[in-house]
Amino acid sequence: MKGKKRLSIMVCLLFLFGTMTVFGAEKNLEKSHTFDVKNKSTYKEEYKPKKELKEGGYTYELVGTDYEITKDNKKEMKKNVQSADKKYEEKIVENGITYYAVGTPKWEEEKVEVEETFYNRNDIPETKDIDGKEAALTGIVETTETQIQNLPVTFYGNYGSELYQYNNKIVSVSDASPVWAGWQNDVANQLNYTGNLGSIYWNGGKQDQGNGQFIRRATAVGTVTVPSYIATYNATEYTAKVTYEGIDEAITVEAVCNATYQRVGLSDTQKILIGVGIAILALALATILFVIAKRKKKKEVN
Repeated sequence: MKGKKRLSIMVCLLFLFGTMTVFGAEKNLEKSHTFDVKNKSTYKEEYKPKKELKEGGYTYELVGTDYEITKDNKKEMKKNVQSADKKYEEKIVENGITYYAVGTPKWEEEKVEVEETFYNRNDIPETKDIDGKEAALTGIVETTETQIQNLPVTFYGNYGSELYQYNNKIVSVSDASPVWAGWQNDVANQLNYTGNLGSIYWNGGKQDQGNGQFIRRATAVGTVTVPSYIATYNATEYTAKVTYEGIDEAITVEAVCNATYQRVGLSDTQKILIGVGIAILALALATILFVIAKRKKKKEVN
């Protein structure tokens, strides 16, 4: 009999505490909410999750929040900049977006050498502007250069005659080419040309001058060797990659709030089960006490 009593008590206790252990374990609840951002500097204040939730018969309390911008309207671009004095644009506009330079560029120094050809030594300056930087003359190389020159030649003539007059000299030339014996010397003497004449061609047809006369123009092609001077200038140039940031107003900024909730207290089901357990335990104890009292009374009568 004693064994049955003990077994009954153990069953009741296991039921009660087992119920409390299984249903009393705490579990976290995660909730996410996406919202449009009006002001990125204070966007965490624009949405606040509820401090307490009820779900599945349980009560949950807010224990933590995590905010993150998931869609930004900030644009970034980088530009390679060359400058003689480390200056660059602080503001640029591209595709309707205004960008501003951010951070401090890291400049790399580079020596720049520029050459320029002059045909008169007296025209060579001691300094020269290169991208806003004053470059110093570091050397001059004397050389020669062959130039091609086009020289104007004018002929006079009378209709009905195959002869032309050039510089008071009567010459016989064809319609295909204004070439006559000794034309190079005649043209060079008339133009005081010291170069080499290689060819001559018509520039068009006859141009009427009235009274049966006309003129016809030609071009003589010559080459001449002239002295030239190659001047070298050196300057220091700086290059850097500049970062720019801008805001695209056409994009709506979005953010997400991840809220963590922790379960507190017992659910309605837990409360009912615990109540049932207590009632069963009380009934078992009452039954046991009743049986004990009855047996004791029986012994006294005997």
